[in-house]
Amino acid sequence: MRDNFYVGKQQLDSAHNARKMCDMKNLTLRVEEDVLNEARQIAGELSTSVNALVREFLNDLVKRKSRREAARKELSRLFKKSTAQIGNRTWKREDLYDR
Repeated sequence: MRDNFYVGKQQLDSAHNARKMCDMKNLTLRVEEDVLNEARQIAGELSTSVNALVREFLNDLVKRKSRREAARKELSRLFKKSTAQIGNRTWKREDLYDR
């Protein structure tokens, strides 16, 4: 029978966990004691570890950056493909503030 591990509410079997751990690097952090104590409490409430919380945060951070880059590329592609015409500007910047 395999041991099961949990990251947040996601269950990982020991074989999967062992493969993932081989690909990981250690990271040492310095954090204020009160922040660490709060993080431990939150991790306990979520049935996970502070380590898993930090790992999940970093993974999400990288994914958000990747999604932003993909969105920018898609917007650029759509702008180049667009046949929309904006026309001439018929107003002055100062006119915008005369309301």
